Amino acid sequence: MVFCQHEYLYVTAEAIHPGTTVHYDYRTGSSLATVIEKTDRHITLSSEDCHGKFNYDQINSLIDEGRLRVVLDDESHVDPEHIPGQ
Repeated sequence: MVFCQHEYLYVTAEAIHPGTTVHYDYRTGSSLATVIEKTDRHITLSSEDCHGKFNYDQINSLIDEGRLRVVLDDESHVDPEHIPGQ
């Protein structure tokens, strides 16, 4: 008999880069957003429904709470002209 083993990976703020799609649950709703900027202190994400700038501790707390999840798709959820370097 073969048992399936699952390996779970934990994502942190350090792994999130511009162009990453995230699902963000905020006070009044939720949205698919694209990370548009990352500095050594902050990560900024944006979509048609929301815009937010968070420090790394805030991002890690949102991940821990299940309010911010990385989405593995190939679609940007923000106008490309708002993504630096694109």
